[in-house]
Amino acid sequence: MNKIKYIFTFCRLLSIGIIFSSVFAFPAYAQCVAAQKALSQGNQKQAIADFSQCAVNENDEESQFWLARFYQNKQNQSHQDVMKMLLFYHLAAENGNATAQVALAKVLLKMDSEESERETLASYMDQIQAVMKEKNMPFKGEMLHPYVLLTLAQEDAAQKWYYPTVHKTDNEARVILQTYQVPPEKKASLMKTGSLWKQRKMQETAREVLTVDAYNTFMDTVYPKKGNADAFARQQAITQLKERVEEYLK
Repeated sequence: MNKIKYIFTFCRLLSIGIIFSSVFAFPAYAQCVAAQKALSQGNQKQAIADFSQCAVNENDEESQFWLARFYQNKQNQSHQDVMKMLLFYHLAAENGNATAQVALAKVLLKMDSEESERETLASYMDQIQAVMKEKNMPFKGEMLHPYVLLTLAQEDAAQKWYYPTVHKTDNEARVILQTYQVPPEKKASLMKTGSLWKQRKMQETAREVLTVDAYNTFMDTVYPKKGNADAFARQQAITQLKERVEEYLK
């Protein structure tokens, strides 16, 4: 297959350049009404178009997950269908959607077992990188390791008050992790990756719900550029952010 062709197709897909930009909306996302209406009328083609608009332009996790499932289960799945499946699972997982994180982890584990599938995954990541470079954006949407995705997905919902998702935990992740073995030295690195991902989620939420001055104060207190954060002040700042999130969602 012509890789250049797929890069061109992918870059045009749904104005994909906004995927990992700073567009962020914390409130729980409503389902895409237009798409649901089209589905109820049996107009699948229109539903896909509407879900795609909601998935990208509104960062709607429900639409992202629906599309990922659609392309995963599509009969006579093409290379482009696989790329779209990865894209929409990736987007929903980035939103913290635990069900999408589990589904993506299972897809990645399966793909990693076959050389051709590993090449497809590498191609997907190359294309995302190319889009971000073209837009002069930093690539924030790293594809997390399956172990990290499962670890994030199994965490208690109460720990995820700063996540934008409405699907905060998934019990299947705990079941899979019971038999998923990784070397201790690799596990430490993966857990660090997960921790950094969660820090980014909290920072994104703080940027969304706080004023500019309050956000800068929060960052200076919780993530100081020099030295270690004062434990008491850090906890106070996080507690205040949680209270602001609760007010924001009312």
